[in-house]
Amino acid sequence: MANENSFYFDGRYYDAIVNSLDQFHDLNFYLEVAKLYGGEILELGSGTGRLTIPIARAGFSISGLELEVRLIEHARNKTKNGELKITWIKGDMTNFKLKKTFDLIFIALNTFSHLLTRVDIENCLKSVKNHLSKEGVFIIDTFNPLLRVLIKDPSEIRMYASFSDPDSDKICEIYESNSYEIATQINHLKYKMDPNLSFFDLRYSNFSFLRRPC
Repeated sequence: MANENSFYFDGRYYDAIVNSLDQFHDLNFYLEVAKLYGGEILELGSGTGRLTIPIARAGFSISGLELEVRLIEHARNKTKNGELKITWIKGDMTNFKLKKTFDLIFIALNTFSHLLTRVDIENCLKSVKNHLSKEGVFIIDTFNPLLRVLIKDPSEIRMYASFSDPDSDKICEIYESNSYEIATQINHLKYKMDPNLSFFDLRYSNFSFLRRPC
């Protein structure tokens, strides 16, 4: 297994980890939404195509925009037989310029939480606005933060998932810890694939300024 400082170092490993977690039950929702609003569909933060590919298989015209090159490469590999017409786009959801508009744009499963500043969030929303058709629909799926999760002891290392190594079929374990910054309301998540490897980081914003005041 490669020891690289990124949760997205290899699309195959990313898929193996995601598939090991029983957290993803949103496909039917997006298929229903596509039936209602699609025409042209754009997924922002499309990863390895967990949603993009089955939506295309259902007969919809969809594009996937993703920042991480290795995830796009794996998504393309999964569709390289040409049976599906998916446009894979290397791009940043905070600043993208495409030569078309879309009837449905969505950001699934907490991907929006990778935007850590108000500027990034506003730039993302501006880019989306510029690419929505006149009657277009935009959907964001993000989590409702739980205090008991955010205030966990940063020194506590927890089992996050176990999965089969794509190269060897060996069962691998991934560990997690988190540290929450109250001032910035950013949650720093740290993961490592093996006790002998170093941690790599993810950061999520909790978007307090998007919530209504109490």
